[in-house]
Amino acid sequence: MVKNRAEKMYDYHVWANQQLLQHLKQLPDKVYTAHIESVFSSISEVLITFMQLTLCGWRR
Repeated sequence: MVKNRAEKMYDYHVWANQQLLQHLKQLPDKVYTAHIESVFSSISEVLITFMQLTLCGWRR
């Protein structure tokens, strides 16, 4: 079966998220919550914001 573009994009999305989560699981807790000089104050803040925005998008 030949996958269409949307299926390929979905497969990549799943793969990329798995890669990101595997990397984050390996980080020490203090790195995950450490303050950084960026738009967001920590890695955990980025993930919380992303999850909130994703949930808002699904509710529409």
